[in-house]
Amino acid sequence: MKKEQILQTAKEFYNPKIVQIGNIPDFLVPKKSEPNLNQSDHVTALVIASLQYNFWYGTSLHRMNGVNNHVITDIVHKEMNSKMSYESYNDMKPGIIDAIMKSGVKHLDKRIESINEVFSMDLEVYQHYNTNLDASIRMIETLPGFQKDPYFKKGAFALQYSAELQGTKIDFVVPADYQIPKVLLGLGIISYEPSLLYKIENDVFLQEGSKEELAIRSATILACDDIAKKNKCTTQEVDAWLFQQKDEIKTKHHLCDTTNY
Repeated sequence: MKKEQILQTAKEFYNPKIVQIGNIPDFLVPKKSEPNLNQSDHVTALVIASLQYNFWYGTSLHRMNGVNNHVITDIVHKEMNSKMSYESYNDMKPGIIDAIMKSGVKHLDKRIESINEVFSMDLEVYQHYNTNLDASIRMIETLPGFQKDPYFKKGAFALQYSAELQGTKIDFVVPADYQIPKVLLGLGIISYEPSLLYKIENDVFLQEGSKEELAIRSATILACDDIAKKNKCTTQEVDAWLFQQKDEIKTKHHLCDTTNY
């Protein structure tokens, strides 16, 4: 899944009658991050990305049992940091599944399916690709749970998170989910037509694959790509800067019951 392919998909589904991209601002992007975990970072990021969907932040009343994405992250990091006691990555799977089942997260069956899917890969080989973007993409784009999303959010998140953990940068697309479009909307970089804005303000769920949902995700990818070009930085840095602003932005994010993001 090449960056150009995803950008082309975004252009095809971008609908300025629903979501408009306005002026692209200058940004003070974050400094390069420093590596902060161990050598299994690449696999850690992939496993977390496979499970990182359907979490809603903020004041949403729809979030199940108050569980947030940090539960998933903590579970995976705990198991991955115990790798020294295992012979292979596959030995970690039972512990991750057991912890996920006890966590109270939504879409439990789908998340277990995601875990099984990722651990069906040769993760030792994938780990060796930790500095090879194209080789990493070739492996993970074969996973059905990653492949079915035309915006490749899980893949983009895995690659970006891996780069952050290793203190490196990648040139790809932003993971198109909830928080980044919310921030873009709050900052006035994108705008929604009135009926869509009404739905978001009133917690009306958008249908997965609807024109509205695709327009939001498309505008997110295109706007962030434009911001990166204007500021001569990576979309990874743009994503990080925007995500840091999420708690300052009081605009609500859209809701969509999906396993893509």
